[in-house]
Amino acid sequence: AAMKSKILNSFVNFRLVQIIKSHSTNVNLIGRVENVFRGSLAVGYVFLIVGLIAELLGGLENTYLQVPFALIQVAIDCFIGQRVNDANIDFEKAVYDCKWENFDKRNMKIVLLLLQNAQKTVSLSAGGIAKLNFSCFMSVIKSIYSAYTTLRTTMK
Repeated sequence: AAMKSKILNSFVNFRLVQIIKSHSTNVNLIGRVENVFRGSLAVGYVFLIVGLIAELLGGLENTYLQVPFALIQVAIDCFIGQRVNDANIDFEKAVYDCKWENFDKRNMKIVLLLLQNAQKTVSLSAGGIAKLNFSCFMSVIKSIYSAYTTLRTTMK
């Protein structure tokens, strides 16, 4: 039984080290993507929002193809950001629910380190201005509609 436990803990240790490396690689990759695209995403969102407001002011009958296209661009980025957030939460829950209390001390320490790393939220943002997720998408739609109705009433 002691030999079986030792072999099991050795395998768990090997897998935990692989998971830490994989998680670290993923977090670094997301950070690099965020750094590279930070400025272009922020500028892109500003232009998309201004464009959507202008399209709505121009009349939906004239711009009915542009509005869904621009909204889908925003929706896809927000969907990807939401998926990253959800994956981070799922990973954190999986680490905590891995029955770490049955591991030996060395593996418990590794799980603690992994849990601390998993609790640091990973997310995509639009140039550091707003985190890309479903609530951001709803805020963008609400802001566009508010600006449209305000400008529409002042133009009449």
